[in-house]
Amino acid sequence: MRTLKLIPLFIVLFIAASSCSRIENLFNSDDENEREISISELPAAVLDAIAENYPGAELLEADEITNNDGSLTYDIEIRHDGSVFEVMYDTAGNFLGIEQDNDDENDEEND
Repeated sequence: MRTLKLIPLFIVLFIAASSCSRIENLFNSDDENEREISISELPAAVLDAIAENYPGAELLEADEITNNDGSLTYDIEIRHDGSVFEVMYDTAGNFLGIEQDNDDENDEEND
């Protein structure tokens, strides 16, 4: 009887864990599904969204990520207000996330 009461708890934990995993995978996609592209290859909607949200930002590099469902997302490294970080957008220019890029800041300090 006690085991039956624990089953819903395990289901909730499983759903929560898989949701967190999907969000984390936005930034940690497999290299085989990711390719570096030139800034000029970014969709206009993505460029417009970055210009609106990060005026004056310098776009450093971009990756196009093909998701398991075939949809595309874009991981763009930018420099804005003295900070370097990555932003993610879908093809329609919808913001998906941001990640501070500490590796590049450390590289610049060591140069």
